[in-house]
Amino acid sequence: MVKEKAVLVYYGIGFLLILTGFAVKGNLKIGEESLSRRKKACYLAAAFGIMLFFSAMRDVSVGTDTKHYLQIYEWLNQSDTFGRYEPGFALLNIFVGRYLGDFQWVIVLSSIIMIVPYAIYIYKESEDVVFSTIIFFFYYFISFSTMMRQGMAMGIVMLALLCYKRKKRLLFILLVLLASTFHSSAWFALIIPIFSKLRYSFISFVLCAGSAYLLGRLNFFRDLMSNLEFDSSYIGEAGAGGTNALMLSCITLAMLATFYWVGGSSDTGHVQIIDFRKFESYNFEILMTILYTVFQITTISIPVMARVSDYYSAGFLTLVPNKLARDANGREKLIVYTVLILIFCIYQYIVFIYRPLWGGFVPYSFFWQA
Repeated sequence: MVKEKAVLVYYGIGFLLILTGFAVKGNLKIGEESLSRRKKACYLAAAFGIMLFFSAMRDVSVGTDTKHYLQIYEWLNQSDTFGRYEPGFALLNIFVGRYLGDFQWVIVLSSIIMIVPYAIYIYKESEDVVFSTIIFFFYYFISFSTMMRQGMAMGIVMLALLCYKRKKRLLFILLVLLASTFHSSAWFALIIPIFSKLRYSFISFVLCAGSAYLLGRLNFFRDLMSNLEFDSSYIGEAGAGGTNALMLSCITLAMLATFYWVGGSSDTGHVQIIDFRKFESYNFEILMTILYTVFQITTISIPVMARVSDYYSAGFLTLVPNKLARDANGREKLIVYTVLILIFCIYQYIVFIYRPLWGGFVPYSFFWQA
């Protein structure tokens, strides 16, 4: 019963974000008058402020690995070395230990580093900030309670991706290097420029996805990835592989299918085939979503690959929202909003009720209630 109540509170926060968005929405599109930009900023500040509050104020009992990070904090502040932990993460803990003196500040600072960059990314890149925020809430928010190190690395990588899209290549590399000081898996973000030069088709996507699955079945590759220093000893316990990866892959494919469906009807009523090779303004979003799907398929066999796939999930935030803003009619928007939000709600319900160890977000409590 406690879990069900916690889930209702979680859904309540989500629908509050939705209702608030519709209240201020109008047409929050990039390039309109300055008032729209202020509306976007105000909505994102309010929506992400709520999420930041719940993330930063959570008790150490919330999140599968938060207690584990408390032990790391205590060890780092008693040790003369960083041990096997990345220097950025270690220095953050040591700074808090020496000058602030309470592990709760690690939770606060890490929440800021994890969440604020996503708000900035959505503000800069999304043409439907409300829908992008809804996707972030239902897809990313809970996972951040159980992946503090990588969550901070992902936040910094989001800023790096903004630089990459604006052709600031050196700053992109420097930010990825900074992210790697919080979690070594951030190095995998450096392959984005390599893949961005490739051309994709539907057939090549299927071949890549099939190859990724088969590669994950090879013992030597599984052993290689398992030996990487991703601190993966508790990934399996958090449910990063197997069933979870399969569900996330299905959600990703649903997002891609939605992208091709929206605005796909011509004036004659026939469905137009969108060429995978003609990325143009959607090039980056499609690229990231394809890479994410391929890595998630590999995760089904190798749980540690979930750490890699997370860096390519940025395409989720803007792919469908931007497509809706540019090409969808009112009926299509209503259908997409309803179906995708329902899918996200079902996924989170399964996580909360049947696989609580995947996130450990429920039951929730504030740190002052401990």
